[in-house]
Amino acid sequence: MIRNHFAANLGIKSEDFGHAPFLRYGVLGKVHQRFYGMQTAMIAELNETLAA
Repeated sequence: MIRNHFAANLGIKSEDFGHAPFLRYGVLGKVHQRFYGMQTAMIAELNETLAA
């Protein structure tokens, strides 16, 4: 799911987790539970790694 979104949009933002298809799977809540306070850094690192 994230791979497809990244390929279509060349990146991912925190706001994207609040939209389909992520919303359908409750991804935003899981991101907040697991990465609370670090989601911005995690998303930036993910974008950087996937763009390389």
